Amino acid sequence: MKNKLFITLTIVISTQGCSIMPYQEESLCRFNDFGKCVTIDRAYKEAVTGIDQGGKLVSGGSRTMRNKQIEKQAGGNIDLKNQMIYQDTKNLMNPTEKIPLLQPAVVRRVFINAHKSIDSSIWYEPKNVYYIEKQPKWTLDFSKENNTSNTLNLFK
Repeated sequence: MKNKLFITLTIVISTQGCSIMPYQEESLCRFNDFGKCVTIDRAYKEAVTGIDQGGKLVSGGSRTMRNKQIEKQAGGNIDLKNQMIYQDTKNLMNPTEKIPLLQPAVVRRVFINAHKSIDSSIWYEPKNVYYIEKQPKWTLDFSKENNTSNTLNLFK
């Protein structure tokens, strides 16, 4: 009984390993791939040197109806989508109209060295004192204001 269980367990464990072992595909390109069909080494060489390493161009499609429906919902035209994303990013970098932005607060730090009290009975450790020189505010432009009359500025 123990031998049968051991043999069965050994067979089950050894055959389960086959499903997770890597394998080499026969074809470099699958039906629904996009781009150029080359090996990884040749693709790397082409990317680094810029010299064409051959290979055939593949513009894949989908075999199943489910994938075709997804392509229809997504719009299908990848180049147009990439152009729209690029245009949106470009508009963020060079906005035609000013959008309100939060100008950050100006926070300063003063370092106070270690020192003794006046009568030398207490030793104070070094410490940092932080203070807010300018509160955050919503703004449309980032021109520097010289109006700091209500703030204590130790660095002018």
